[in-house]
Amino acid sequence: MSKIEVNEIVPQSGTTLTLGGSGDTLSIASGVTSSFPSLTVSGDLTVDTNTLYVDSTNNRVFIGTTSTNLGVDAVSTGYYFRDGGQFRAARDQSQSIIANRLNSDGAILDLRKDGETIGQLAAQSGGMVINVGSSASEAMRIDSSGNVMIGKTSLDTGVAGFQTYATGAIVSTRASDVCIIAKRLNNDGSNIETFRDGSRTGYIGSNSGSIYIANGSSTAHKGLRFTGTQLKPCTYTGANDDGNYDLGSSTTRFKDAYLSGNLYIGGTGSANALDDYETGTWTPIFIPQSNSFSSITYDYEVRGFYTKIGKLVVAQCFLMTDSISVGSASGYVSIGGLPFTVKIEDNQVDTGGGGIGFSSTFGGDVPSSYYPQRSTTNAFLLYRSSANGDVDLLNVSDLGTGLNSNRLRLSIIYRAD
Repeated sequence: MSKIEVNEIVPQSGTTLTLGGSGDTLSIASGVTSSFPSLTVSGDLTVDTNTLYVDSTNNRVFIGTTSTNLGVDAVSTGYYFRDGGQFRAARDQSQSIIANRLNSDGAILDLRKDGETIGQLAAQSGGMVINVGSSASEAMRIDSSGNVMIGKTSLDTGVAGFQTYATGAIVSTRASDVCIIAKRLNNDGSNIETFRDGSRTGYIGSNSGSIYIANGSSTAHKGLRFTGTQLKPCTYTGANDDGNYDLGSSTTRFKDAYLSGNLYIGGTGSANALDDYETGTWTPIFIPQSNSFSSITYDYEVRGFYTKIGKLVVAQCFLMTDSISVGSASGYVSIGGLPFTVKIEDNQVDTGGGGIGFSSTFGGDVPSSYYPQRSTTNAFLLYRSSANGDVDLLNVSDLGTGLNSNRLRLSIIYRAD
């Protein structure tokens, strides 16, 4: 081994000092202080084995390692600068890179493409901000509590953007457009499932192009599916489920139901259709067959009520007069003012008819029954001349003309158009 001891080696001005030849190694012992204004090494450079290694052939620099698999395998740690600008860092069970900005908030790491900024990692109020674009506009913020904000800088449900809380809540706010899209590909099924602790409580999904909402109970998967103009009961998969679910219960009822069409009870045919239910008031009056009464005054207690179920009408009334001036009125007398026109059946048979509950204080024969007159809002009044006699039409001349006359209490039952 060669050895040389000198205080100083100074090359001639303007020349290059070369130590050793090709294949030689120059080592400087530990503890020796070396000072070079500039140092050019034409081959590889090794400092303390793995402290620093420069691979001159491949233009690579290694710190703490000589492995090119740094960051790829699970063994090597250190820093690796590769030709072309690639940098790798690996550290066992600790941070491999620390970037520390002092004294103020702002960008800590600047990411560029072809010299132009495409994003930044920045510090803001104890949290972290991700900026994007050449103008480094803020896109996402994570505050010091772990809450995440996208498109907004504060936790405010009234500001457009997306926010998630460290406690698990999610808020999406958007102006004049859809806030959440849940898209399932390839087959029908649930798009969203809800849970209470570990138990599934519900589904929102799609079936045959329509949305459904279903209960997640393991014993009764009841649901509703919205299909075109229909709302159908369904299973938790959205499949039709006929006749198995109740609407409300004996102790939990809906208040009002507003329908513009039919209500089918006990079946699905036209015979099961209830198309109308109505209640109201009407004013009963006496109507002569010909001409009009000169005058007629009704008692203040005159009143009428009706119930219409489908085409069936039940019209109840109390009728009484305090004075009548018959004048030119003649012929039979009817009760008029029925709330609906009497229906003509296909065989031209008049519908309805029945007995009178109470009648008194008439001037002649007393009516005992009635029957509705088709295609009118009137009902003929009938009397029986003897217990076993035929019925006949009550005449105008049978009406009493004094106070509290012509008392009638009856329910007129008929079919309406």
